[in-house]
Amino acid sequence: MKKVVKLVVPLLVLLLLFTAGCVSQSTYREKEVELEVANTKIAELVWEKEALEAEKDQLFNEVGLLRDEKENLVAQNALTKTQWEQCKRELEGLRELYPPRYFRDYNELRDWVNSHPIGSSWESHLRIQRIALQLGYIWSVQINRETLQYVSSVIAGDSVYWVFGSGTIEWVCVR
Repeated sequence: MKKVVKLVVPLLVLLLLFTAGCVSQSTYREKEVELEVANTKIAELVWEKEALEAEKDQLFNEVGLLRDEKENLVAQNALTKTQWEQCKRELEGLRELYPPRYFRDYNELRDWVNSHPIGSSWESHLRIQRIALQLGYIWSVQINRETLQYVSSVIAGDSVYWVFGSGTIEWVCVR
């Protein structure tokens, strides 16, 4: 009996090993479909991964460009701040030499305008404003809404005047 058991047990083990891997045809087809779906999903994920890696590389390049641009802007900002500080010091020096003031009276304004021709363009009015400010006078430039001409507003004595590009001075009001 021991001999029979010794023979039967290995045979049963072999039989179980051979039959354990067997599956029905329908189950096999289901597994094939699942495998195809899984392979399709893997291909889609691989494609998506490659697209994301390309996008990541592009974003890294953009980050590098933005860093360079930021460094340039920071350098420009530092230069602009330096220039700003120089302008402020220059303006303070001018204010010490020529403290901002109004014209004393109409005659002083008229004489000044006669010695500094204006012109009718916006740039010419701004040029005269810059000259007036450098000499310590308060000079405002604007557009006349009624005539659509550039005009300078100036205070002389107790009155406000418009100064036109032609050099004409027109009284506006008492301040």
